[in-house]
Amino acid sequence: MLNKNGKTIDTLLSGETVRIEIQIEKKNFTKPLEIGIGFYNSEDAPQFHCSTKTINKSYVSEDEFLTAILEIEKWPIAQGTFYLNAYVRDELKLLDHVVESIWLNCEKGDFYGTGILPSWNKGFYCDYDWK
Repeated sequence: MLNKNGKTIDTLLSGETVRIEIQIEKKNFTKPLEIGIGFYNSEDAPQFHCSTKTINKSYVSEDEFLTAILEIEKWPIAQGTFYLNAYVRDELKLLDHVVESIWLNCEKGDFYGTGILPSWNKGFYCDYDWK
């Protein structure tokens, strides 16, 4: 888990850019790879999921190791403790699935860039505008 400056972080602030780097050792992977990460709260309820397939991206590399980077521009979760599950698959089968690979602490941050923190403590923030 990294911030936008590439510094390792253990607490995520809502509204900040978050990067998750995954390094995959290639073992006879010849097909394009799909990578996914699901985020869950401490009660095991799914929060959201980020998959390369959903955005029509796959990874192919000739190198022994492949580094995939998920970047979330504005971390949406308000506050709490969460974990992530990660998987790698090719077109035909699941190649690896890591459960509870990282636990995350989330705190309220300046999501809207106003210096005002929303009063609610749970759930998600989203960008919006009043017209």
